[in-house]
Amino acid sequence: MGFAIGSAGFEPLCDMIGHNDRHGKPLEITKVAVADELAAAASYMMGQADESQPVIIIRGANPKLGQYPSSLLIRKQGDLFR
Repeated sequence: MGFAIGSAGFEPLCDMIGHNDRHGKPLEITKVAVADELAAAASYMMGQADESQPVIIIRGANPKLGQYPSSLLIRKQGDLFR
């Protein structure tokens, strides 16, 4: 199971609120967990058995670069899991 325990140098969440979905309807609550998505893809490519690869290089993901120290903090009223 791959998941991100941290990120550095890119936005770990991509806020899609206000963008249109494939049917042209505006997204109202969608945030893509970029760091977790990349970690899961890398975990799959590494393998889970004797084929394990120690390092995976991901190309073409094009995350938003920069420093985002508090982007993973969710206010209580916006947290769907509390």
